[in-house]
Amino acid sequence: LKHIKSSDVHIMTVKELENSNVSFSSKDKLYVPSETALPDVLENTKDKNLRTTVEAFKDKAKCRQLISSLFPNFYFKTCKLADLPKFHIEPGKKYVVKPVKGFFATAVKVIDDKANLAEITQEMLNELQKFGTYFSKDILFAEDVLIEEFIEGEEYAVDVFYSSNGTPVITN
Repeated sequence: LKHIKSSDVHIMTVKELENSNVSFSSKDKLYVPSETALPDVLENTKDKNLRTTVEAFKDKAKCRQLISSLFPNFYFKTCKLADLPKFHIEPGKKYVVKPVKGFFATAVKVIDDKANLAEITQEMLNELQKFGTYFSKDILFAEDVLIEEFIEGEEYAVDVFYSSNGTPVITN
């Protein structure tokens, strides 16, 4: 990528960011096209509130805690992946287990009372070790998992950014 500068837009590679003295504030509008660049951008974000907010939404457990008052009956908990085999599954219930930080559905499993949690833990460890060689702990964290109740239905992911006027623009 070339480093393109204008009075309004700066496009940088991660390497260029690492070698610069650029810092970001809450007034800056940023587009980070890859999860792998996010830790570098956050490291150069001097606004602690902005950094804390972004980090809270990237950590699935923190995000659930933030919205728990909106959904008081929604069950979730965190535990160490190594402790997953001790988790008690109520008969007839389904749960989703996933790393607190992750993406691309890496090590996401649906479990029920018939699940062999020792096997599932090993499967998750294998996936996390495989992809952990490519991604930092800021992106894919293998030690802590989120266990949450399973919601029946289609799952949708929406990518959105905000225009310079503050209008949400949905990209998919």
